[in-house]
Amino acid sequence: MSALGAATASGVRWGAAAGAVTAALQLVQMAVLGRLLGPEPFGLMAMLLIVTGFVTILRDAGVPEYVVYRQRLDPPALATLAWVNLGGGALLAVLVWGAAPWIARGFDAPELVAPARAVAVVFVIGALSAVSRAVLQVRLAFRPIAVADMAGTVVNLAVSVAFAMLVRADVWALAWGFLAAAAVRTAFLVGAARGAGAFPGLAFQPAEVAGFARFGAYRVGATVLNYLRARVDQLLVGILFGPQWLGFYSMASNLVLQPSQQVNTVLAGVAFPVLSRVRDEPDRLRHGFLKLARLTAAVNAPVMLGALAVAPVALPLIFGADWAPMTPLFMVLAMNALLRALAGVGGSLLMAKGRADWVFRWNLGVMVASPVVIGLAALSGSVLGVAVGLTLFQAVLVVAHQAVLTARLLGPVLPAVGRAVAAPTLCAAAMAAGVALLPLLPVPGPAPLLAAQLAAGVALYAALCAAFAPDTLREARTLLRGRA
Repeated sequence: MSALGAATASGVRWGAAAGAVTAALQLVQMAVLGRLLGPEPFGLMAMLLIVTGFVTILRDAGVPEYVVYRQRLDPPALATLAWVNLGGGALLAVLVWGAAPWIARGFDAPELVAPARAVAVVFVIGALSAVSRAVLQVRLAFRPIAVADMAGTVVNLAVSVAFAMLVRADVWALAWGFLAAAAVRTAFLVGAARGAGAFPGLAFQPAEVAGFARFGAYRVGATVLNYLRARVDQLLVGILFGPQWLGFYSMASNLVLQPSQQVNTVLAGVAFPVLSRVRDEPDRLRHGFLKLARLTAAVNAPVMLGALAVAPVALPLIFGADWAPMTPLFMVLAMNALLRALAGVGGSLLMAKGRADWVFRWNLGVMVASPVVIGLAALSGSVLGVAVGLTLFQAVLVVAHQAVLTARLLGPVLPAVGRAVAAPTLCAAAMAAGVALLPLLPVPGPAPLLAAQLAAGVALYAALCAAFAPDTLREARTLLRGRA
């Protein structure tokens, strides 16, 4: 096996382990805190995360992606880019601290002022490790990244639950867990990348800043637009329907997106540096892209469709009756998450080819269309209508992204992508249908029924893939065993 293949397999294994641990712990955290806090604090925290997510994009300024794209940068250049991150993070922390009253006023939530000022510190904490994470990606050193992410999740769970139980059960429990997790992740990443020049030092090269400016400008623009498009639903739900309905919506969104994001972050984090290395070899690039599409469907489809099937049993059991309005939202958003994963397969390809400008233009168009879609869907008068409208819109984007952007780099690729994702997706759909029918059987109680659904889902999907998608099953097994 080649060194690149071995590193890819290692990255997938470690990323999968981190993703599984993180998703499981976050589910535990949301279930425990959901009962301790109720919907409203989650709605308030969702408002804060809309702001922090947006500001984090501005802080990074495309620097981590630029480091991965360039592949080889000397320590002075890396230290220069680390200073760019740190300076931007400090400036933005001050701005958010000062703007906290206006942020709270915009959401009509005066209790957000103090938590917003507290979480502003995260922009400095995260800036210290952004380049370190990128350097580890370039080295294909995915183990320390996985360890850092898992450690942060453990600390987030411990701090937030302890605070809610021992101090005060409100949005502050979520805020302190968020800050503690950021500090732990930064400590792990900086320690793992020590000696590479990824931490701000004495060196500063203005020429390096100029070199990354064009890439960074397009990348920031594209990421901001994509983020706003992804968060505009929560923003408008919070404004139009209030923090309680935002709590239901954001919890449902987090529950479906967390496992999907964990999986797709692993795949993208491995695929981006790997595809960057073969970007000038068309055949290998196309082969790698189609393999990424197939693997994305093989992992996301059973998770999302299976979650949709068990939701009517699982959510009332885990979260209680107070969260009942979340169930239909969760089921619709599970379909949205699957479609989003399939639409986003081309992102690593575009970045590997250095086409941040294309991503920017695409996201600009989507951003212009998204509020219109949400506005029309909101005319239904319900949050569920917004979720349905966004899911239908995402289905259009799945086809359009492959037909417009990916085809310009790899040729007419849409039929090949369709063939790559069809078998695992159909197997997952058949599995979900079978799992959804299990409540018709006389199973005593919701907990045994949920256990039976989960066990049946895993067994049925594996059996269907073995019968109808053996190549996908064989490829996944080979990759996980390290023969990528």
